[in-house]
Amino acid sequence: MEGRGLVDRGVRRLRTVKRFPAAVCLATAAAILASATVPAYADGVDLLGKADCSGSACEISARSERPGQSGTAPGGDGSSSASSGSVPLEPESRCSEPENGRAHCTTTLTVPAAGGRNGVDVAALAEQARARLELPETDIGSSPPMGGMMVVQFPVWLWIEKDQWEPRTAEVSVAGGSASVTATPREVVWDMGDGNDVTCAGPGTVYDSAVHSPGAESPDCGYSYTLSSKNRPGATDTVTATIVWDVAWETSSGQGGELEAMETSASRRVEVVEVHSLVVDG
Repeated sequence: MEGRGLVDRGVRRLRTVKRFPAAVCLATAAAILASATVPAYADGVDLLGKADCSGSACEISARSERPGQSGTAPGGDGSSSASSGSVPLEPESRCSEPENGRAHCTTTLTVPAAGGRNGVDVAALAEQARARLELPETDIGSSPPMGGMMVVQFPVWLWIEKDQWEPRTAEVSVAGGSASVTATPREVVWDMGDGNDVTCAGPGTVYDSAVHSPGAESPDCGYSYTLSSKNRPGATDTVTATIVWDVAWETSSGQGGELEAMETSASRRVEVVEVHSLVVDG
């Protein structure tokens, strides 16, 4: 949107605050800047305009960097009230060459592309809530235990502690509404350190020697090494478990959608050995 006005010589700075309903705030901002009386000089015009919105108020000002005599804005003391929940707007001011001490100025205010009810930028609000999410540190378990020895061709059970396999939520509120973001664990990708990955759709099953038979395979998340780690760096393998979290957002006005997935991970080192059986005739 654009507003046009005349620039008079000798006025150093105008600062005006207007308060209107959100639907007309942008039009008001343009009108204020358009009607501003600011300096004009024979060798050019240095006009700087700015609109700052925070909370429920927008402050619009126009000024010149060159010194001049102070003056007043036409139509009052320059103070009144304003209402807008929109994000800050930066006006662009352009002035023609002065003629007889006067110049025509055009001020353009750029409206944010993303917006919501009462001018709230819901996309930015959702990203703020996402940044506040606190995801737990990944606590991995296995049988045989991580940090010890794994045996070639012997089933390894893999799992994530169940108290970590729960949605996490964060919320951000402003005067115009609120946005909540929820991260839900989707899957675990296990990098077994030998060049192979295992993807599990859930946290996995905890091995219980009182319930499960020795040498049994995990029903939902397991692996068996085929080679020892003796020829790899450090003679060990590094196992890394990465939890992938789906992230969704929702606002108090009923809007919603998905954000980029998040990840948490943890690593452990294991030694993989071969066990050879010796059969002795007796």
